[in-house]
Amino acid sequence: MKTLALTILIASTAFSQANPGSVGGPVLGLVFDRDAAAVRPLLGIPGSSTIGQPLDAASGLLDAVAAPDYALGIDASGSAMLFSATGRRPLPGDGQGASTIVVSPRGSAAALYFAGSLTAQIFTGLPDSPVLARTVTLERPPGAMAIADDGATLLAASRTARDVESVFTYAGGQPSQVVDRSRRISALAFVPGTANALIAERNGVKLFSAAFGIQTVDDAAADVVAVAASTDGSRVFAATRAGEVVIRDLRSSMRTSVTCGCTPVALAPLRGNAVFRLNGMGDGPLWVIDGDSAEPRVLFVAAPAGGSQ
Repeated sequence: MKTLALTILIASTAFSQANPGSVGGPVLGLVFDRDAAAVRPLLGIPGSSTIGQPLDAASGLLDAVAAPDYALGIDASGSAMLFSATGRRPLPGDGQGASTIVVSPRGSAAALYFAGSLTAQIFTGLPDSPVLARTVTLERPPGAMAIADDGATLLAASRTARDVESVFTYAGGQPSQVVDRSRRISALAFVPGTANALIAERNGVKLFSAAFGIQTVDDAAADVVAVAASTDGSRVFAATRAGEVVIRDLRSSMRTSVTCGCTPVALAPLRGNAVFRLNGMGDGPLWVIDGDSAEPRVLFVAAPAGGSQ
């Protein structure tokens, strides 16, 4: 299982100084280019952006995942590397050969999952002072994972019966607990800055909180593949396999939707309160949903001249 959200946000001036392959000007975020084994910047702003040249410091990667101001990648040796404005450095204390990386909504925490041992290493203090906070042993192989911004809570969805998937919560040193069950759980995501989590199921989205338990956010979205919340926590975004992005305002309960004419695989945060990347390079045109505009809109990012190389 390798479902990584592969985009990060970082100031373009810092990248220009630290990475000769970058280009000055506004940076919307980053995207992992598997063909080039490197991270590329998304240059510009929503509605007027292009895919830039690979960043020199982030080449030779097997995979990568993003946070607001850094990237975590796995290099050819299996080591986890951290990429920030100061360059490339190993993630201290990581084991070799992580199969999945997830980062918290604001990027202050991350979890590395190791399939061979069914364990997850949880790091806090990212990106400036990364610390291996603890190692968690999971109940079963996860189909989806999410980590809270403070690193205190890890969620993992695993199949526990023939037609049942369960969401386990691993909080501090407490025993794991099941907080939800469904026939299929496709994605997990924490609301930024909170311990509240979004659970994407086959036909809808739920919100879990320790205080109120499970609440239904939307029960009309069909075949949800990704879920995320805006930075301020006021809106929930759910992307469906059919190319619909459903937006639910948690304050007013208003529901809106837009279509992308694509097959979404992610809701990866980009620069802004509610701007997300919907797919990756190699999946056709790169699509972005801009929820910060007066009306939500789906936009594409222009491809680089000459393709991925």
